[in-house]
Amino acid sequence: MTQKVETRQAVLKQMAAISEEDRANYEQAVHNQVLDFIEDNDIQTIAMYFSFEPEVDTHRLIDALLHSGRTVLLPRLYPKRQMKFHKYQLEDELETVYRSVVQPLESAPIIEKDQIDMVLVPGVVFSEDGDRVGFGGGYYDRFLADYQGTTATQLFPSQLFKEPVWTVEDHDIAVQQIFRI
Repeated sequence: MTQKVETRQAVLKQMAAISEEDRANYEQAVHNQVLDFIEDNDIQTIAMYFSFEPEVDTHRLIDALLHSGRTVLLPRLYPKRQMKFHKYQLEDELETVYRSVVQPLESAPIIEKDQIDMVLVPGVVFSEDGDRVGFGGGYYDRFLADYQGTTATQLFPSQLFKEPVWTVEDHDIAVQQIFRI
């Protein structure tokens, strides 16, 4: 196994072991940070993702952003490990695909990269400098390679390392902003 795989597996196990009470407290604190950052920086269009266990929840954050009048986008996977972000509204139908990814239907409007103010990036492990280990698909690294807006993530304490204990490769794209407690 590679260092990325070993680190990913160990941290996922730690994330799954977080108590419901601690999880709720962490998520509320982190969501408040994200919402404050978005408000303070007048961010209007946010690319998100539908979280799944044991990630930090995004569902309540998506609801809060939509209720505040922001535009929320969700990724849709395409061939050759590509993805595009589609506009999402609360009543929109979604589908579950590869690796339990929940995505908009292809008919939902696509929003181009240059129209996205911020991308909230999923991942399992992050360094304090924003280097990340995702779930291994490479979709976000490909999308972010030429993205010019703000990149951020939200995470539990066990997901943050002072520095990478894995090999950071040339194609790995770091995030700019980390929301954590």
